[in-house]
Amino acid sequence: MKKTIKYFIVFSLAVMALFINLSSENEKGFNKKISNTITVKAVSDVNLTSLKNNIQLAESLNLNELTVSSKNKIEKALKAAKEVVSNPSAYNQSQVDKVSDELFKASKYVEVDQFLKVENLYKEANYIVSQSEKYSLSIFTAQSFSELKVQTTSAKVFLASNFTDQEDAKRVYTSLKSAYDGLKTSGVSESVANLKSNLQPLITMASKLDPYDYSQDSFNKMLEAKNSASTVLNNPSASRHMLDVSKSALEKTMADLVKLDVNYKSKLESLITDIEKLDKDLYEKGQVDKLLVSVSEYQVLFEDSEEEVLAKTFEDAYNDLLASMDKLVLIDKDDNNSNLPNNDNNPSNPKPGQGGSVVDTGIAQNEQLFLAAFVGAILVLGALGLYWYKNKKDSKK
Repeated sequence: MKKTIKYFIVFSLAVMALFINLSSENEKGFNKKISNTITVKAVSDVNLTSLKNNIQLAESLNLNELTVSSKNKIEKALKAAKEVVSNPSAYNQSQVDKVSDELFKASKYVEVDQFLKVENLYKEANYIVSQSEKYSLSIFTAQSFSELKVQTTSAKVFLASNFTDQEDAKRVYTSLKSAYDGLKTSGVSESVANLKSNLQPLITMASKLDPYDYSQDSFNKMLEAKNSASTVLNNPSASRHMLDVSKSALEKTMADLVKLDVNYKSKLESLITDIEKLDKDLYEKGQVDKLLVSVSEYQVLFEDSEEEVLAKTFEDAYNDLLASMDKLVLIDKDDNNSNLPNNDNNPSNPKPGQGGSVVDTGIAQNEQLFLAAFVGAILVLGALGLYWYKNKKDSKK
């Protein structure tokens, strides 16, 4: 009887364990099934089309022309919209629609700061006017350029004033915009794409030019035009007129470069070599050392960047060192001779009575031979004459 009860208890415990295990597995499977169903439903039911369209609308706006309040609203709404797009499963359709609507309202109902619009357009117009006048460019027709110049000046005066009315700023912007859009080129107009593709190799070519091959003034003008052109080219919103002016200015300054007949870099290197070989003992004390200090300062030119070289060109350095070298004073010749050995055959140490001059013995010997020959010839002629006279006298007798 006891054994039967024991077996029954063991059997009951085993059956309970089995049921518990089955219940646990069913619960896990059910939860997994529910989870998959919810995930699939969330992904398949959320529509992001409207949200993505509103993101494109917001990104197309020029935030630099908006008031601070409008700009902050758009940036905040745009950030929330991008978070939804990056993780759509974390949101339901109602949440997505709400984010989309907020972005649309922030982008559609913006407050434009007319002063900022005037300021931004003025910068472009002033660049075109200033570059055209600086480099004497004739890209645009005289009438359209004159109108742009007038409106650019008006905008400059307005921005420098204390006016705060948005309507006044709007009127100034409208006038400047009209003149800007009415700007006409004298020749054939190039597209933005063509201007960019032609400007890039031109900038590359200008960057490879050596500053010491050209006059400093002409190279400085070219370098300034090149830097301006690079800035415009790297600006994705640069207008066709800005690209056209930049390209024309760089082409003109490159054509106007003044080629130097002398490569002062090579001359400076050669001069430095000559200075380093100078014998200090032949010049007054300290002069060569002072010159060598200047040499060490100018040697930095060979290591400096392009812009730094222009501050002190190789030509300037060469002329300065050459002038300093010309000022070197040789030690007195008598002082040098006093240090030489007393050698009668040394032409630098003349004998007393020679007056310090050097006598060439070969020339002296030639002069003596000539004198002897001349005297001998006179004696021979005299003897012949006497002989002829004596014979003539004897024949008369």
